[in-house]
Amino acid sequence: MKFLKFMLCGTASLLIFPDIALAENSENVDEIVVTARKREERLQDVPLSVSALTANQMAQRQVRDTKDIAALTPGLNFEGYLGASGTPVIRGASQQRITDLDQNVSSFFDGIYLPRAYAVNLGVIGLERVEVVKGPQSALYGRNAFMGAINYVSKKPGNDWAATVELTGGLYERFDVLADASGPLVKDKLFVRVGFGLSKFDGDQINGNPNANADISPGSPGRVNGWDNKSYQGRLIFKPTDTISLDFGFYRFEVFQETPAIVRLNRSFGDTNCGATLSTGRRSFYCGALPYRFSPLPGGAQPSVANVDPRGYGLDSTSTILVGKAAWQPSDQFSFSYDYGRVKSDAISGGGSDRDPVLGSANIFVPTAPRGNQFQISPVGNVSYWSHELRAEYSPVSSLTLMIGGLKSKLNDFDEFPIAGGLPLLGTAPFDIRSSDFRFLSRGRTIVDTKAVFGSVNWQATDKLRFAAEARYQAEDKMLTSGTTTIRVLTGTWHQFTPRFTVDYKINPDSLVYVTAAKGEKSGGFNTSAILPAQFSFDTDHNWTYEVGLKNELLDGKIRLNAAAFYVDWANRQVTCSASGAAPGAIGPGVVCNIGKSTVKGFELSSTWVAAKGLNINAGIAYNDAHYANGVIDQRLRDFAVCDGIVCAVNGDVSGKQLERQSKLQASFGTDYTVSLGGKLSGFAGIDANYKSKQFSDTANAAFLPARWLVDARVGVRSDAWTVTLWAKNLLNLQYAAASFFTLAATDTSYVPIKGANRTAGLTAKYNF
Repeated sequence: MKFLKFMLCGTASLLIFPDIALAENSENVDEIVVTARKREERLQDVPLSVSALTANQMAQRQVRDTKDIAALTPGLNFEGYLGASGTPVIRGASQQRITDLDQNVSSFFDGIYLPRAYAVNLGVIGLERVEVVKGPQSALYGRNAFMGAINYVSKKPGNDWAATVELTGGLYERFDVLADASGPLVKDKLFVRVGFGLSKFDGDQINGNPNANADISPGSPGRVNGWDNKSYQGRLIFKPTDTISLDFGFYRFEVFQETPAIVRLNRSFGDTNCGATLSTGRRSFYCGALPYRFSPLPGGAQPSVANVDPRGYGLDSTSTILVGKAAWQPSDQFSFSYDYGRVKSDAISGGGSDRDPVLGSANIFVPTAPRGNQFQISPVGNVSYWSHELRAEYSPVSSLTLMIGGLKSKLNDFDEFPIAGGLPLLGTAPFDIRSSDFRFLSRGRTIVDTKAVFGSVNWQATDKLRFAAEARYQAEDKMLTSGTTTIRVLTGTWHQFTPRFTVDYKINPDSLVYVTAAKGEKSGGFNTSAILPAQFSFDTDHNWTYEVGLKNELLDGKIRLNAAAFYVDWANRQVTCSASGAAPGAIGPGVVCNIGKSTVKGFELSSTWVAAKGLNINAGIAYNDAHYANGVIDQRLRDFAVCDGIVCAVNGDVSGKQLERQSKLQASFGTDYTVSLGGKLSGFAGIDANYKSKQFSDTANAAFLPARWLVDARVGVRSDAWTVTLWAKNLLNLQYAAASFFTLAATDTSYVPIKGANRTAGLTAKYNF
């Protein structure tokens, strides 16, 4: 820890006093090209807050998933939540319901919308870069890019043949194979790339369940938090003329993610310690730092870090992505492009939901039956999505560019929530779970037809001053067919208009200042459990984000320093409330209402510095003050009578409370050092540290995940053709809770902290042919 503090203090001092370490032969910061505005631009010329990670940066840092990207990106937070319900959060604007189809941040693959976050597995695919665009991007991206967008950009084949093979071996039976080859089939005309990825890991946590070593397939036997993932990739680019380009891509992902180590805290078992004392004599909330170790009940399991039903698994999914692009530029003034996308995913995620897996639970359907294990599956289902997008650009003069486009898409999403109670898990058998054991709490199919027109105007008023205006009009027709016994069909149409205005000014060739105002909207939807027709549907929520930013390259390109300050006015927010119309004395089920309002204010700062030849230093910080606005009432707190006036207001007032599942302060620091070893050999070493302040799990701000520092490190040797890297993730082996579910119902309160990964380490060898 002393070393970590020394490193961070040293990094900060170098950023503040850059002259002290500059060498005369320092190199410049690498130039990065992004497509954040649907055209290629230098990162420093884009009047937006954009963070980009290149293929080399991700390879060096063993980036395996979106959580790893978030650790390196100020203003982005992500946790996996059992693999299938991962929810990215940009600028602290978290959402209450993480399992909803529409989320606050949209993800795209080569510009194609991904309807579910689990469609792409970064650990087994070759990417050119990942772009994180912050602030509302609804004007150009649509489909709920409400607070920002994440775009995964795949590698392109080039005019030279190249091939790469990468092997990784590590602790806990870690084994990876990544291979790709690309080049011209016909020089300057036809290019191809093929790739394959395989990644296996037994898991870094020991499962303390007495049946953990049973022969179960699928499931999480033995250790937990492992995976078995594969990908197959192909891309073909055809350029019949200098003005026409055709681009086709095929990507298939097969993902199996084991259950992580989880803890369950339930009011019904006396785990809560604060809030109102209810008629049962138990308190309503858990106050304080959430634990990461499993705590057994009397007569139950033995104490351990993890104790989970070995039949469970975090995610079992198969996804296929098809991408087709065509571009035609008949002259310098005109260009046309067409994008086709097809995404299809099948997924299932399931596991035990017992407070103590050894004691089990009463059968929720047959109370007189013997106790057993409760097992639930969510999500289970499939989703398909296709889209057609056409754009045309016209530049009548060099200072003016006009763009107009249209999009048509269709999404078909099916999900259901089966649950079984009293399943035996005794001795060595039986371990099979029969479909007849399950009953369905919910089942629904949502079909969304979207039509949109969008456009932009970019005007270079002077050599230094630019103006831009973008806007999108979008109509979504939705139909939900839901029910397990009684079928309900709901239909509705939601209209959205989302503009963005930008002014930027070149102070000098290396400094840009910009101001933006942008509106984001997230689609409305249906409540399957509503009682009264007035609550069958809920409306869109929207925000206006105002941002001022500064982009700089200093000391002849040796330092890149970017900053942005912003204010988000978030209205008509979608939050969970109680359904009206319940029987007298009863409390209605949870539904979505548009009664919330929140604000976010903050700033982001990122810097990269080539301090000396071979020495790079990067740092970033994000401050997000995201809280509920004055007068916001959480109806669940009020209606369930769980507040005592101390932990939370009796009337459910959550004014000024911090939004859940996000950190007010994030920071990252990293260093990379390369030294010549003679000839063509060089040695390198690097370290990355990232910090997150505490995150509250509930609207009352009672339970929280403690603040944490995580440190990764690497050291290795490389030549022109090969690289060998010894790496470690969570180098200091910090023990912590990484994420937490929270559910509040009239009958119970539940917290489900998820333990973060232990230290892992491995050796990666890469050869470029």
